[in-house]
Amino acid sequence: MSERRPSVSSRRSSIQIESKDSQGIVVQTGASSADDTDSHGKGRPGIAAFRRFSRRTSIMGFPRSILRNKPKLENTYRMNPEGSQRFNASRVEKMLQSVLSSNLDDKVYDPKTATSLAANIADMAKHQAKIMGYERHKIVTHVVIGNITNQGIEICSRCLWDARNDDHASAFYKNSSLFAVATAYGVYFE
Repeated sequence: MSERRPSVSSRRSSIQIESKDSQGIVVQTGASSADDTDSHGKGRPGIAAFRRFSRRTSIMGFPRSILRNKPKLENTYRMNPEGSQRFNASRVEKMLQSVLSSNLDDKVYDPKTATSLAANIADMAKHQAKIMGYERHKIVTHVVIGNITNQGIEICSRCLWDARNDDHASAFYKNSSLFAVATAYGVYFE
């Protein structure tokens, strides 16, 4: 009677079946996909290379080692921002106003490009806020762009935060074709 027991070899995606013949000799059957042979016996070196490469890269295409090697910083155990590190809402509001006016002065509302324009302005505002020196704040920006057609609009937000350390700034822009509201939130973190 022959015994069959499946064994999965490490680092290979194959299953080999071992059985003993009538004389007690172990016989292995089954094909290995790690051998890189297809059903016709032809080699597939591209598949193996792809598998090795995909294990070493992330979804974004960067090597995983680059994404993992962030410098480890020690905790400072500061629970409150220092005086110069506090989120200055009036300063951020002026920056938001300048970003909106510089990007939207000559623009006409187009629903096809409004989404990408709002995303670009939000990224620019976030970058400018980080340049202002808020290293210990998470910066969240939100931009709404709409068409002016004599309608009313209300924009509101709710946040759960520490009122002593966190703050927000908001700016409004309007031309003959469109309006925009930009909001930046600065949330302190350790």
